[in-house]
Amino acid sequence: MDFKQTVESVKKIVLADGVIDLEETAMLLRTVKPFVQRGDARAKALEDLLHQVREDGVITPEESSRVAAMLESLTDTSLNLAEYVRAVPDFPKPGVLFRDVTGILDTADGFALALDAIAKALAETPFDVVAAPESRGFVFGAAISARFRKAFVPIRKPGKLPNETICESYDLEYGQATLHMHKDAIITGERVVVVDDLLATGGTAAASARLVERLGGKVVKMVFPIELEGFKARENALKGYDIVSLVRYSGR
Repeated sequence: MDFKQTVESVKKIVLADGVIDLEETAMLLRTVKPFVQRGDARAKALEDLLHQVREDGVITPEESSRVAAMLESLTDTSLNLAEYVRAVPDFPKPGVLFRDVTGILDTADGFALALDAIAKALAETPFDVVAAPESRGFVFGAAISARFRKAFVPIRKPGKLPNETICESYDLEYGQATLHMHKDAIITGERVVVVDDLLATGGTAAASARLVERLGGKVVKMVFPIELEGFKARENALKGYDIVSLVRYSGR
């Protein structure tokens, strides 16, 4: 359900009985959240009213009418996926502007928009398996594998997978990390899509690809909701792979 459909659904309820219950206000708060984050004054006014209603524990007929009118004023607005990505300054250290994928996940419309875009990017790509590294890669990878009715292969940190594994290490800014995959996770010749939440240096994705390839699979595409182009992963760690990213930022 997109934003306009959500609005129309709630308006229908409001106009039918003149009241909004607390469950409906929670749905509305999640729906308007990304509009508030981008500075939409109308959405902020609606958010304030909904919070007041929830604090009071009751909504008057007058407040119901105000909510309906404020919803109407928002039906001509829309968001692209980039506007769901939350920018968090000075995380994980001072001077870093962190691109937070949970801004996409914490609204139904944002998550659906991302999954629709990934599905569209894969529509013309024959594949057999989706593989994703933990942890946020699981969120997108598992959802996409379910949408296409494909197998899902988790790629995990040491000590997390119960059966026999193979492993690949890769460099971090300070030190190394290691990823594991079950030794029987990929059948020779299978076509694999690697999905993760964000592409930066490409180290995690490259290690994931090496695991797939060691088991005889072929990585046919890599998909990321967010890419930080300043790290130049396409030219370095992931050179030669078919990469799709939904939202690109020129810096790091």
